[in-house]
Amino acid sequence: MMKRENTVSINIMTYNEERCIDRCIQSIYLLADEIIIIDTGSTDKTLDILNSYNSPKIKIYQKKWTNSFSKIRNEMIKLSTKDIIIQIDADEYLSSKLDYFEIKKILSENLNEYTCFYPKMIDFYGNKYLGAPVRIFLNNKNFFYFGDIHEEVRNSKFS
Repeated sequence: MMKRENTVSINIMTYNEERCIDRCIQSIYLLADEIIIIDTGSTDKTLDILNSYNSPKIKIYQKKWTNSFSKIRNEMIKLSTKDIIIQIDADEYLSSKLDYFEIKKILSENLNEYTCFYPKMIDFYGNKYLGAPVRIFLNNKNFFYFGDIHEEVRNSKFS
């Protein structure tokens, strides 16, 4: 029997990201089975851009910013309903050269309750870097973010 391919929740935190949110969404839309967005008080056109998608795949929430990246990231984890969680910042995007079906296959075959990935990321300016903090892990309720700034992923099985 063929193994079921895992589903993907992509989480994005926003605050005044009108200059780049569309590029971010377009780059991950085909990979995502759901897109969880928490906006922390945008006063520009970020929410208008997000609402213009009118897609059941995109779920938008608003939370007040409390000076903690981990708090918002952990809230997005709680809202995620799919098998795999991918966190991406609003000013980042995935390369259009990626094969989304191959990515899902690789993630489905290589993630378990203990593993997580630091992918290579590209920021708004085109700079490539290792995507710290950890960005990809199973939605098994074991992984959580710790630290208000420069947050890191921890696994409750080891905490």
